[in-house]
Amino acid sequence: MAYIVLNGPEQRFSRIYDGSATPYYIQCIQLDQPEHPVMAPRGETAIQPDGGRMSQYAATYITDPTTPFNPIPITFRFAVIANRNQQLDAFGNPRRKATWTVGAHTWVPVGPDAIGNRIDVEGLPLAAMAPRDAVELSGMYSYAWTEQIPSNVSGGTAVYAIARGLVTKSATNINDGRMNYWTVEAVIHGELNLNLTAWPTGTESTPT
Repeated sequence: MAYIVLNGPEQRFSRIYDGSATPYYIQCIQLDQPEHPVMAPRGETAIQPDGGRMSQYAATYITDPTTPFNPIPITFRFAVIANRNQQLDAFGNPRRKATWTVGAHTWVPVGPDAIGNRIDVEGLPLAAMAPRDAVELSGMYSYAWTEQIPSNVSGGTAVYAIARGLVTKSATNINDGRMNYWTVEAVIHGELNLNLTAWPTGTESTPT
């Protein structure tokens, strides 16, 4: 399987996972690598002055404690390949097929109770907030990637990461005169974990 990687040495690889008990996944091919978020947003701190002035009794507070739970945008762009059209379907079934099928496997969405935690303003883990849109819930998925150490580099540690609870907000077919592309605009509702030591387990699906 060939990969096109645009960020230097060909050492970054990506997968999409469904919500099965033993998840199905695809290897993303011909993918223009997205900008990967590495943490959820944090809230802004404001100051409550003491009677309109600063003193030892002034205090700080978080202006919006919901901020760490906000969805995080991410964009995917990949080439249309005639025998890999189901790669698009893996991104949350955007064609709204009656059966969400990738290769020989029927995919199921990641459940709203399986998208992990976000860290609140007190530093405590709380369940991440799933979307309310029933269509989005019917196609929620996970995205994993790795940054490997090039063979000509001594030392270093590979990165394995996963973002849970993605939903596709829009999908667009683009032709630039040379190639056809799909662009998928998605948001991450769940956990970001950049401290895995290997790919999440699963069974590979081969798009057709």
